[in-house]
Amino acid sequence: LPNLLLLSETQLSNSVSSDPFRISHYNLYTAFSSKGGIWAYCNINTPIARLVDLESPNFDVMWLKICLKNSTTFLCFTYCSPNSCDYVSFFQYLSSCHESLQISHPHAEILYLGDFNVHHTEWLSSTHTDLGGNEAYSFSILHNLEQIIKHPTRVPDRHDHTPNILELFFTSNPVNYS
Repeated sequence: LPNLLLLSETQLSNSVSSDPFRISHYNLYTAFSSKGGIWAYCNINTPIARLVDLESPNFDVMWLKICLKNSTTFLCFTYCSPNSCDYVSFFQYLSSCHESLQISHPHAEILYLGDFNVHHTEWLSSTHTDLGGNEAYSFSILHNLEQIIKHPTRVPDRHDHTPNILELFFTSNPVNYS
């Protein structure tokens, strides 16, 4: 049983009940959105709490706090729609959360992962660079984070489309993850 299963672009409206999607031995945390949405299945034996106070109604974002015996990790899971994300405001929001968490928990690790839908030619080997790609790159430099996904996460089914790295994983401790 994995500790976490994170799903993005779940595309269910707020009026849908999460009951049919429950799995035994897992807590289900949802942020429903008809044009996006994110879910987290968290193993009931993993000490995880959702930090709703850090979440923003403006973005598909979920904050989880994982408290292990010798460490605390904050995990920010997100989905950014390529059609509606205000990347400047989004990364300002993430920076504000990051700085607040660093002050309140200076020894905790902060992870950012999800479907960011950004492009950057040099950093992500994309065919072009967009505003989201520049903002994500600046965010990683500002907070001394490394993006560890190195291979395409979107492999198109059409020959005239190119593979892209759209899902990102930011960490300050890249040796801890593969």
